[in-house]
Amino acid sequence: MEIPAAKMMDDGMLTGKWVVLQNCHLNIDFMGEMEERLNPKDKVIHEDFRLWITCQPCGSEFPLGLLQMAIKITTEPPKGLKAGIFRTFSTIVN
Repeated sequence: MEIPAAKMMDDGMLTGKWVVLQNCHLNIDFMGEMEERLNPKDKVIHEDFRLWITCQPCGSEFPLGLLQMAIKITTEPPKGLKAGIFRTFSTIVN
């Protein structure tokens, strides 16, 4: 899925769209390429462009430069079935 992801990122950089890439821990090599794509020398990145990356903890394999240029948000899974159901319904129902 690297080709569609790279195309979405390139389009988002030009038009200012938000792009979400999920399960990035499954392709660490592509994340190294992402670090280079986010620091272009010949392109101008639209100021409204945002890239969201979701990933499970994967040790020290994830590119350090990509982590350093990002704002990191972590969520801990709820403990127990009751807490999980409460979290699900409280996030989807106002």
